[in-house]
Amino acid sequence: MPDGLISQRSFTVYIETKNFDWFYDQQLENHLEALNRETPGLKVLLALGNFGSDVSQRFDLTKSLCEKKYRSKIFFSAVSFEDYINVIEDLSALPKNVSDIVRDFRVYLDEEGLLPSWRNWLDVVNCAGLPEDVLEGHVYICPAQAGAYCHARCKYFGMYRQKRVEMIALIRAAVDVESQDQVRLLWTNTDEKTSLLLAEARNKVEQLRPGEFPMRVFLLDELFETTFSKDSRGGMLGSKRYFDISRFKAEDAEQLAYHLRGKSWSDLR
Repeated sequence: MPDGLISQRSFTVYIETKNFDWFYDQQLENHLEALNRETPGLKVLLALGNFGSDVSQRFDLTKSLCEKKYRSKIFFSAVSFEDYINVIEDLSALPKNVSDIVRDFRVYLDEEGLLPSWRNWLDVVNCAGLPEDVLEGHVYICPAQAGAYCHARCKYFGMYRQKRVEMIALIRAAVDVESQDQVRLLWTNTDEKTSLLLAEARNKVEQLRPGEFPMRVFLLDELFETTFSKDSRGGMLGSKRYFDISRFKAEDAEQLAYHLRGKSWSDLR
């Protein structure tokens, strides 16, 4: 026997990436077969995606194939973008230039809606001009353009007028109605069919803003009353303001409305 041995076993990491939760067994099985025919050594198939639910109980078939058919020569793991960036950020002693890149990467993932931080934000919007859109139509409509009307993805919508937020609703979807024939989904917070959301947004514009294009439509779920007051002087500056509501751990709009009752804006600073 030798007195020492230095060896590096070859390995390869393959990454299948999707910006939504749409991995399916047959596709992953095809990837495993292709990987088995390629380079020797250990291989890892990484499913990197925007998972909206716990993945610990999923992909049992893929994991079983790795263990039995490929005799642990191929390993499989499903990782969310959030866990992926968290692991990188936890690495110690990263050089500053690499740390800057990682920070920029997190910002990019967040802007692309690939991190779940949007679930912790309330979009408070000044609705004093047309409150009936929200109260009766369960919709908020604004011009589809940059600047004041460009809204970051949030889970909840807050209807503001007379120095307070008086209604809270889940934002079902945000849709740009660019013309009578061109309708585009920006993002959705539900599992409703895209075709139905697009048709609903188009109908809302036809009813409430006929002939006005392009318009941005926020489709709202059930409204819940609250009293979340602006306690500083003057009215609301600008047309919108965001609030981090993660501390409440609200499971839905009704719970969030309950937690915000009697609170002021300064309470959430």
